[in-house]
Amino acid sequence: MIMKKILTICSLVLAGFLTGCLNDDFLDRQRLTDVSPEAYFTKPNDFKLYSNQFYNGLGNSLNWDIWIYGWENGTDNLIGPQPNMDFNGQITIPVTEAQWSDAYSRIRSINILLANTGRAKWEDIKIYVAEAKFFRAFQYFELMRRYGGVPWVNKPIIPSDSKDLTLPRLSRDVLADSIIADLNFAIGNLPSHSTVEKFRISKEVALAFKSRVCLYEGTWEKYHGKSGDPFAVAGSDGSKFLQLAVDAAQEVIKSGLFLIDKKGNEPYYNFFNQDNYSSNKEVLLWRQNNRELIQRSFSRSIWLASHQYSLTKNLIDTYLCTDGKPVSLSSLEVSDAGLPDVVLNRDPRLAQTIFYPGVPFTIDDKTGAVTDKFKYPNLLSAFTGYQFRKGGSVKESSIQTNGDQSGLIYFRYAEVLLNYIEAKAELNQSGGASLTQNDFDISINALRDRVDMPHFNYSDVITDNKDPFTGKIPWYLVEIRRERRVELALEGFRKDDIFRWAAAGDLLKGKIFNGAKFQWFVDQKYYSEGSIKYIDNDGYISPWLGTGFANEGGYKFNLDRDYLFPVPSQEMLLGEYESNNPGWN
Repeated sequence: MIMKKILTICSLVLAGFLTGCLNDDFLDRQRLTDVSPEAYFTKPNDFKLYSNQFYNGLGNSLNWDIWIYGWENGTDNLIGPQPNMDFNGQITIPVTEAQWSDAYSRIRSINILLANTGRAKWEDIKIYVAEAKFFRAFQYFELMRRYGGVPWVNKPIIPSDSKDLTLPRLSRDVLADSIIADLNFAIGNLPSHSTVEKFRISKEVALAFKSRVCLYEGTWEKYHGKSGDPFAVAGSDGSKFLQLAVDAAQEVIKSGLFLIDKKGNEPYYNFFNQDNYSSNKEVLLWRQNNRELIQRSFSRSIWLASHQYSLTKNLIDTYLCTDGKPVSLSSLEVSDAGLPDVVLNRDPRLAQTIFYPGVPFTIDDKTGAVTDKFKYPNLLSAFTGYQFRKGGSVKESSIQTNGDQSGLIYFRYAEVLLNYIEAKAELNQSGGASLTQNDFDISINALRDRVDMPHFNYSDVITDNKDPFTGKIPWYLVEIRRERRVELALEGFRKDDIFRWAAAGDLLKGKIFNGAKFQWFVDQKYYSEGSIKYIDNDGYISPWLGTGFANEGGYKFNLDRDYLFPVPSQEMLLGEYESNNPGWN
């Protein structure tokens, strides 16, 4: 709630610095409770230190949290012991909500810096102003994804000014324009990745994020408009945003600063569990973890599957065969009879995403020797039988309690390439842009080269009748969506993708997701017949089997309501809004 988040400037500054400093300069400074903004924002370093707090808004992984690797819970990629009730029509209108109030609290902190830019020489502080506008765009995008149109606040709220507390909700397309305006400012005033200070936002990061925002909004407007649902944006087909997505991604590509990481014998798996990404050319922005300052059991949680999330058979079936064809069209032998069989003749990214028998389970830090190999998952933790290993390290030091030191990746080049090809293909499908083999070579095929998968050939039409999108969108878009799902699996994008494609009716509604074949576990004598009760009629482990949810037919997603969350009731009252989001009035 905006009103309850109105704090004194000094306490906001103090809290931000205590949690957000990227260096130790703060320790030598005067107590911030003794200064005012007028006295404080006078030197470039004041702006720099203050802006450090904004980086916390990107997120972090603490203790047993697995960060982005649990964000897709309940989608067709990843499930836990219980369905995600957000997809089951069980959301209720809250009085207040942290997602709303926390975002506006951060926006207010950002606006404090922006309101004081006249107190120092512009050339000395423009980088930090650009950072502030990037992070304001980031927070508003978080709000837009959840609530659609929201109030745009561009100055610190003054409690006595009632007009500040009743700002109108912008329409989502106007809000998107405002977000892009902030990002354009950031792009124009941030240093290049080649010269930026370590761990700070660069021009290319802002471009990468712009491609994400514009792809999201462009496809949201296109597909919700086509479906004619209440979330359509009148008079817009999304093409404006799709072109902006192409342009932003293309600028990153043309910079020549980034490459797909191909190091190691498992290059895809190895990419996600490095301690230091300073010299990695695929990473645009990352955060270093210091074991001594922030104790974390990130990798241990993945190693033990103590997070209780595991992959669905639905995701496993998406991976192509090693001949570059879908399972339904390949002549190669493919089987899901047992865990060792699942990865055979399949896109190597599958084997580098899941644990399966014989894969390294413990590695000696000093020698690099494998000291233990994976045998089978604990079905009381990895409920589907498909335990993921992507994102975690199996080094002995990393799997110790509070021992993990793996870096966190915020933006990587692979996403930019996927944003580019999808936006370009969407424009092509609408007659707004030409699509060539070169577009696929610099995007999808650059990703496939990492794992030695056959190239995508634009002239070879693929019709996969097992894919739910076949016949609804052009075949090449079906394959682009497949590539995106595989490459970005577990990185937190799947829900957003389903929602912006208006695809919950195809991918979530009425669905009950299952996992691996149980008989293999019995044959290997890891479990006995009947020891796991939730086995469906086809022999697959189905964690939700027998629940009221499953008995009632799976997810009851309300297609006319559940693509957006309701604005909290107290915000509706404070803002004097006449209507909530569609279906919530």
